[in-house]
Amino acid sequence: MRYAVCGSYLSFILFSFLFCFSTSSIAQVDATYISAFGESLSAKVYGGYALTSLTRKYGSASDETYIPNVPPYFGLGGSWKGIGGSISYGFAFANPHEKEVRSEYLDLQLHYYGDRIVFDFFGQRYKGFSLQDDVIDRFYPDIGVLKLGGYLQYNFNYRRFSFPAAFDQSKKQMKSAGTPMASVAFYYTKINADSLYTEEILGNRTNYVFGPSGGYAYTFVFGNNYFATGSLSFGLHACLDAVSGRAGVCPTFFPRISSGYNGETWALAVTAQYNVVYVSFVEGEDEMALGTMDGRIVFTRRFGGAVH
Repeated sequence: MRYAVCGSYLSFILFSFLFCFSTSSIAQVDATYISAFGESLSAKVYGGYALTSLTRKYGSASDETYIPNVPPYFGLGGSWKGIGGSISYGFAFANPHEKEVRSEYLDLQLHYYGDRIVFDFFGQRYKGFSLQDDVIDRFYPDIGVLKLGGYLQYNFNYRRFSFPAAFDQSKKQMKSAGTPMASVAFYYTKINADSLYTEEILGNRTNYVFGPSGGYAYTFVFGNNYFATGSLSFGLHACLDAVSGRAGVCPTFFPRISSGYNGETWALAVTAQYNVVYVSFVEGEDEMALGTMDGRIVFTRRFGGAVH
């Protein structure tokens, strides 16, 4: 079962913290680059697909990626005077392999796009993975993944570049602009994957990954209401294996893309993000990574008001 509930108690606490943090000093934006919508009410309907994959490479062997068997999701959302939420649910009937193999999962994600601050929270538990190219015949019900963590990102050029315009269409980017970014992240991960390893190689991992990263984002505006945005962050984080006690450096990647139409009364956008966290990285010997993917199509309808 997959839920993305922004109205929950945890989400309320996180949103309250981020709201206070981001409004502690009022951001003065350049109105020739970023505009707000005058309406007080908007509604959204969306559909997409999200999962967390496990990729491993040991020695000279080729990469192998394992994915859970999860269905696409559909959701509804809305906002009033800048405060909003959404709920989504995965429907089993839309899963082509539901009868052959079944994964257990709980996927809680929160993505907050503020003028200066972007915050992502991941709370995910998956059990039952298949080899990506052989979903039915190579299904491992014992493989389990737990991922908890947060990703906090700062937009240096918030006066001219808008993350809300690019990724939730709550504002409008009037001119093309880009921004450098600085980020900090912390992840706790637990992997049970004994069936993928020999007795000599430990398949169970409990890891802590934390540290800073940097990146850049750019929105290209064309035809007045059309836009395309790309964002990429990269970091070399400290990682600690709680089982073996081994410490090291693990890379992380976080690309995002968004493109579509953002008009006064309605918007239609395709967005995708892929959060990659290496929990073990000894090149040529032992590499293991978790990749959280979420892609969706979102239709937004606004009621009243105009861009100002």
